[in-house]
Amino acid sequence: MKLNSKSRLGLTVLVLAAASLAGGCWDDDDEVIEPPITAVPASAGASIAAYVAFIRALAIGDETSEPLELNSFTAPVDETSETAPVI
Repeated sequence: MKLNSKSRLGLTVLVLAAASLAGGCWDDDDEVIEPPITAVPASAGASIAAYVAFIRALAIGDETSEPLELNSFTAPVDETSETAPVI
């Protein structure tokens, strides 16, 4: 089967398009996806500063996460310090 120059060009374009589309199929990223937070970590209760840092690190407006489990967590209390702003 002989191909004329238009057919060769068309075949070349088709092969290049298929190769570029197939090139995005493999994900070789080593990106680590963190599991969602379901409970307040014990480290957040170490001090008021750690607790405020944990609260600030939570995503604002994240409506896809599950509610945090607070049954076994008690927020730290310090009656001598000034009030720390959360936001």
